[in-house]
Amino acid sequence: DLLSLPWPSEPGLFASAASREWEGQSLEFVGDGVLRVLHSLHLLESLPGSTERGVRAAARIAMERNEFLARRISRVVGTDGSWLTSKLRLARDEVQRSMAEQDQFQLGDEEAFRLDLAASLPDESTKVLADVLEALVGAVAVQDGLERAGAAFAQVVLPPQCVVDELADGRVAGDVTQLPAGGASRWSASA
Repeated sequence: DLLSLPWPSEPGLFASAASREWEGQSLEFVGDGVLRVLHSLHLLESLPGSTERGVRAAARIAMERNEFLARRISRVVGTDGSWLTSKLRLARDEVQRSMAEQDQFQLGDEEAFRLDLAASLPDESTKVLADVLEALVGAVAVQDGLERAGAAFAQVVLPPQCVVDELADGRVAGDVTQLPAGGASRWSASA
């Protein structure tokens, strides 16, 4: 529902992304590139006044981190993962356990993005889930094109404008330098 993809596509995409190693890796490769383009366009449009390339690059790196992607897909999957493989269920459970410790499931979208961008989680679980998210994005892009992938995953992987501004100001994920606030991205839900 969140991805706006017809059911049973979502479970089918998860199964495809996780079941056959070579297919999953190919879709992950495509999805990684699609996410990089989506993040880059989102930041270019969200931070139009930036002449400092480093600010946008640091913000994009924060959005490409496995911890961020794992937490974002974990929010999409939720607690009903009966259709997940055991490896994905274990990874999802570990990520969700760390989120539950801070009661992060009842947050608004902006606060969830802030925490997800700043999160630090164990490598193996985050890598597994991040790879699946990349494969899902890749599957949609291969099947339906870049525009559809952008539309389907914008709410999942593209932070709202106020969070992008905070990221650029160094108030989220602390490694981005000062930058004036910008406009909204055409990929974001608020655009």
